[in-house]
Amino acid sequence: MPLRSARAALALTIVAVTSGLAFAACSGGDALPPAKDASAEAASPTPEQIFRAIEPQLVAQCGGTGGQCHVNGTFASAPKWLGPPDKYASAKAYRGILPATGDPDDSILLTQIEHTGPSLQSNKDLFGRVRTWIGAELASSTAKLPSSALVQVNDGLNTIDLPSVGAKVTFSAQTNNDVITLSAIRLTAGKTAVRFKDPFFVVVPQKGKIVTDPTVNGFETGLVTLNAAASADIGTLILIRWQAGNKVKIVFKVLEAAQPNADAGPTGECTALDVFKQKASPAFQTDVPLVDGGTRSCFFCHSGGDDVAKNALDLSQLTTNPGAACAQARNYVNFADRGKSIIILNPTGQANPSHPVQALQASGPVVTAIRAWVDAEK
Repeated sequence: MPLRSARAALALTIVAVTSGLAFAACSGGDALPPAKDASAEAASPTPEQIFRAIEPQLVAQCGGTGGQCHVNGTFASAPKWLGPPDKYASAKAYRGILPATGDPDDSILLTQIEHTGPSLQSNKDLFGRVRTWIGAELASSTAKLPSSALVQVNDGLNTIDLPSVGAKVTFSAQTNNDVITLSAIRLTAGKTAVRFKDPFFVVVPQKGKIVTDPTVNGFETGLVTLNAAASADIGTLILIRWQAGNKVKIVFKVLEAAQPNADAGPTGECTALDVFKQKASPAFQTDVPLVDGGTRSCFFCHSGGDDVAKNALDLSQLTTNPGAACAQARNYVNFADRGKSIIILNPTGQANPSHPVQALQASGPVVTAIRAWVDAEK
């Protein structure tokens, strides 16, 4: 559970056909009304009608002998997602069958693997019909939510691009056995303003059920508007039962381009550029000891000496265009708790476990100089 520091669907058509027509006698020479086209009157099946058509096959596949599995749950405490009194109501209500992402392919029914019982993937016909039902349910109630692409999470700093709005999400990840902590999760706007609401992480294993629960893996941020280049700190998330090879995507209830808003907070431009040039810039250019021996400056790695470092924080214009470099560094200032800014935590060894620099003292000259600029930013 989180800690908040904080398809082409297979078409299934059910057509009602009238088998007989009754005609009433007409008087006064009235003409008979024109015959109606039965095919024109055939309505698209409702989601419930689609489910009822597959219900017997679904019970046979997943219910087990005498309904002991997913109907009655008497075998191995199996979840009763086809439970009484109404299998349709039970299936709809069971968390994850109709995924919060609005994407049928994220349903736990479609992504469940062979377990004590068979998976739907072993029955292609039923799989397709179930997918059609799930798609119909979602189409009638839930729009597909905007999301990032699937990405692999690595220990250390991670960046997930949001190309639809030109923004990105960054966070630091650290695994400990089957637990992974995603800290300092932050969304940064690009060249245009962006609006977002209530992001949540979807965990996609190599095999098995996809986890799409925003109440477990998400944040209630409300509607947030960021001006160009501005950032918002989202929080920290702890994911349990993490497996090597898992991928994630970030889904938003709202993610869209926005008009610049004078009340949306910082614009991303530095407000303490003089302090940055006097304090932070020299600190970034100071050689510091590396874990593997030798010394390097932050500027060396983050200006191109290390592609991963530059992609995370681009300081290549530190000496030629300090304002641009300052704006880049500013993305890693936590305005709610400046002492927990990634720009402070990384050099002191408290954020990215893969950071190549030996942990510096918070009271040392490099960190205190950077902190002076961080405190001066508005």
